[in-house]
Amino acid sequence: MTPKMGDVIACTITNTRRALNATLVASKASLTQSDPVNGSVNPKAIPGAVVSYSITVQNTGPSTVDSNSVFIVDALPAEIAVGTAASPTFTQGTPASGLTLTVGTDVRYSNSATAPASFAACTYTPAAAYDPAVRFVCINPKGTMAGSTGTPPSFTVSFRSQIK
Repeated sequence: MTPKMGDVIACTITNTRRALNATLVASKASLTQSDPVNGSVNPKAIPGAVVSYSITVQNTGPSTVDSNSVFIVDALPAEIAVGTAASPTFTQGTPASGLTLTVGTDVRYSNSATAPASFAACTYTPAAAYDPAVRFVCINPKGTMAGSTGTPPSFTVSFRSQIK
């Protein structure tokens, strides 16, 4: 049957409740590693200091995260420089996230004035160990992140930066 102008059409909408979604919770921590005055003994967050940043992501929801869909854009404070010395590391939490990270392909940078909307938009290549032009660190781990069964699965990405 093809409806015609003026026909009355009745619709029935069935709303089926979906299972709870994945819920990602991210936190960021920093630790001063060294500074140009004190070295690594009681270092201070002063210009020239090397700071390790860690971003931890947990899935507190019961559902898994779609494959390859985790995309983190970390906006750097204006006082921080990141570059070729960043040396990103990926650490599984307990329980493990189920994701993997290949630094050469899954970590990129952006010098854009606004946050990149996709991993493909992260196209800047740092020109120095600590490049002041880097404004965003883009992280795109691969795989499907596990859902929580009580203790949330998690991972941490850490990288080095320098205070300008």
